[in-house]
Amino acid sequence: MRELTKEEIEVLQRHAKWLKNEEGGEKANLRGADLQDADLQGANLWGADLRGADLQDANLRGANLWGADLQDADLQDANLRGANLRGANLWDANLRGANLWGADLQDADLRDADLRDANLRGANLWGANLRDADLRDAAGKILYFGPIGSRQGITYVTKTERTIHVRCGCFYGTLEEFAAKVEGKHGDSQHGKSYKAAIEFIKAHDAAYWQDDVEE
Repeated sequence: MRELTKEEIEVLQRHAKWLKNEEGGEKANLRGADLQDADLQGANLWGADLRGADLQDANLRGANLWGADLQDADLQDANLRGANLRGANLWDANLRGANLWGADLQDADLRDADLRDANLRGANLWGANLRDADLRDAAGKILYFGPIGSRQGITYVTKTERTIHVRCGCFYGTLEEFAAKVEGKHGDSQHGKSYKAAIEFIKAHDAAYWQDDVEE
């Protein structure tokens, strides 16, 4: 783990002033920056521009990245445990092997993100857009399956605390709301039966694997 350079520290200091609307403040522009293995634990990067930045193996534990632009950023094996990524743009980001234990990813854009082998245990994925994300071997309360239903698309299922959420096409809501939507729109049609079978599988998976999921 390397310490930040003088220039990087100055960028963070100016960003802190910008957040407080103080004189000399400037929003952090770290687009394409080489921050590999950097120690950014607890850093306040709210709204910062980190598009395309190299953050491989970086320590971002507890960092505030609310609304940050991390599109195309390389976060492979980064430590993001407990980080605030609410509303962050992680479109097409490389998060393979990243530690996102307990991270807040509410409303984050994770479209096309590489989350293979990522640790998502305890992460808040409420409202997160996981469309076309690669979740192979990711750990946590998350499922995806398909093609299924009238759209022949991929359906994503996450569980935050005690609530199961479903994202299917334009729909996003609880499992109960999804079941009501399916009944109202598809009834006992072929698509309706397919969705209903998926709902029962989700319930069975929850009972078998998610009820007593202990975070380490």
